Amino acid sequence: MAHIDLALVRTFNAIYETRSVTEASVLLRVTQPSVSYALARLRKQLGNPLFARTPHGMEPTMRADELYTVFSRAVSQIDAVADPTYDPQSSERIFRLSLSDLGELTFLPAIGALLAQRAPTVGLEVEPMDIDTVADRIRRGQMDAAVASSHIAGLKCRTLVTGDRYVCLQPRTTAENGSVISVEDFIRARHMVVEETAGHDRVERAIQSSALRRRPTLRIPHYATLPRLLVQGEFLVVLPLRIAREFAADGQLEIRELPIDVPRFEVSIYWQPRIPANAGTAWLVDLIAEACMAAPPTRHDGRNG
Repeated sequence: MAHIDLALVRTFNAIYETRSVTEASVLLRVTQPSVSYALARLRKQLGNPLFARTPHGMEPTMRADELYTVFSRAVSQIDAVADPTYDPQSSERIFRLSLSDLGELTFLPAIGALLAQRAPTVGLEVEPMDIDTVADRIRRGQMDAAVASSHIAGLKCRTLVTGDRYVCLQPRTTAENGSVISVEDFIRARHMVVEETAGHDRVERAIQSSALRRRPTLRIPHYATLPRLLVQGEFLVVLPLRIAREFAADGQLEIRELPIDVPRFEVSIYWQPRIPANAGTAWLVDLIAEACMAAPPTRHDGRNG
């Protein structure tokens, strides 16, 4: 293979990751004609069309798939050598982070506090989690990272929290806090259900695969209003233990164990290591990991160990 300009390699990677000349130009901060011209040069130099226009975007050829494996690794290594450090004290970069509402409630206070301490001029924009689109947005450079309990394929991943589990939260009764709710009481309860756009669907799957049934009385889009709604409406909700403890701290709500087993889950941070400014993204990942470790831990108590 003849000598290839690094700028052309970056253009190739951007088109491959975004499947769009237009979005590649946005990612690279150049004009669309510049990307088209670079692609034409690459096609001529490599003797391959590399991408074909389809209704679903720029579809890579088999040769492009092979090249991307080599090019992406090469660019990452070059970026690591050329920009090995990131100075958060002087940086004014604005990072974009995707969090579910549970993630905002659980981790964002610690992330914000540590960010203010370590990098006072760095900005953070938090966007709601959409588990169906977040991977694509990260690959296209529209998002720097995402914190999620659902697996996001195709991205670099680092585990932040392990072993959290789901419990019931309801207004305080005469039952012992932490005891297992009976099947009859679970079925009879007025259930509040949070919509699943952020990936909180493993409980529903577990219920559907068991003999349990529940009839949602109220569906809401996020968790922020839960405590007041639970107390005023005599509802029951299923949610992770970590956030249930925070909601129940004032004594008006109680935690009960589920009458079925729901698998424990992990919370991880996902990012794309190949986009520019990788040193800054690596710093952000480290900061978020440290902040999440400082967040209140989940103690292993109750029926599920």
